[in-house]
Formats: sequence, C-alpha cells, structure tokens
Amino acid sequence: MKIFIRSIQKDDLTDLKLLEKKVYGSNFSSSQFDLANKIDDLFGYVAIQKGVPFLKTKNKIIGFIKLVHVIDETHVNSFGVDQFFRGISVGEKLLIVSIMKAIEIGSNSCTLEVRESNFNAQNLYSKYRFLKTGIRKNYYSVNRENALIMTVQKINSVEYSEFLSVQIQKMCLRYIPKIDSYYYKISSVRIFLMRIISLFQQFTF
Repeated sequence: MKIFIRSIQKDDLTDLKLLEKKVYGSNFSSSQFDLANKIDDLFGYVAIQKGVPFLKTKNKIIGFIKLVHVIDETHVNSFGVDQFFRGISVGEKLLIVSIMKAIEIGSNSCTLEVRESNFNAQNLYSKYRFLKTGIRKNYYSVNRENALIMTVQKINSVEYSEFLSVQIQKMCLRYIPKIDSYYYKISSVRIFLMRIISLFQQFTF
C-alpha cells in the first residue's frame, strides 16, 4: 500500500475538518481550517492512503499538519493522524516534510504547542531536536490544560540539514517532482494489525 504526502488543497477542507474533529475527540473546540479561505491559509500537508481501484476504495486523508509562516519562523498550529493509522510513522513523515518546507521558504526555526500530558508527541518532537522553551498556562479551552512550547532552532544550518537527510533515508520517503508529492510504501498486513491493536486498546482501556 502506498501513502502519499502532498500540500493541502482547497478541496481537502471538508474532509480535514471532519478528521480534525475525529482526531481531537472530546478536546476539540474549533477547527483550524474554518478560516482557511485564502491560499496562504492552506499552508501545510496531508497524508493520503491511496485507494485501490479493483476494490473500489477511494483516496483517504489519514493525517494532516497545518502550518503558519511568519518572518523567519514556521509554526505548527494543527497536527493529527487518524487513530487507525497511528504507529506507522505517518505523523513523523508529515513533520519531516514540513520541516523541509520550512527550510525551503527561509525559516530559521520551527515551533509548536503540545499538551503537557501528550508524552508520545513530545518524544517525537524531541527526536527532531525540538526543545521545551516555554509554557502557556490554561492554553487548551476544553479542559484548561497547559501547553508546552517546543522549538527547534537553526533548521537552515548545514548540520541540521544533514541530520534531516539521514532521517528521510531511514523513513524511505521518495519525492515525485512531477506531482510535487512524497510517498512511501507500507505493508497492508501491518496496517491491519495496527487497526486490530487500536481496537483492542479501546475496549481494554
């Protein structure tokens, strides 16, 4: 099975709003895509599970990352992956592509907010050298949880670019210039097993 990563398009907005609500669940308050009326507001990427023609399945958005670029900094303001596709590095690949884009457009740093309780996300960001640089008290409107500010600096340095190149190779990401998209292959069996595990965890906990 192939999963593609490409820029957000206006036709994606309806599906993105639904997925965002699904991803955040009870923590969802409002969509970051509601105000996405201009091209600049669509800055970000989606991960798409490629449909299988003979099974009559359509392409499906399974993850997203929405970005904002201000002067020399790129900010992640919404990021999520469908729960049935977690554990297969969809989020990590979206983050890699986003950092590469941030470097391309001249950003020197990348920053984001993450819940204090979301240790899995914090571990991912730490892997890409994001450091905790602050805290926003009562940041999330639903349960007033604090947010940690995490930032990676000097992403346009030679040293960081070399580090990122190694990660891209490890992730087996392939770029297709013709359609300006990335893709990678994942075993359908692995996806099926991850879905079974996810369902089991829901019923267990």
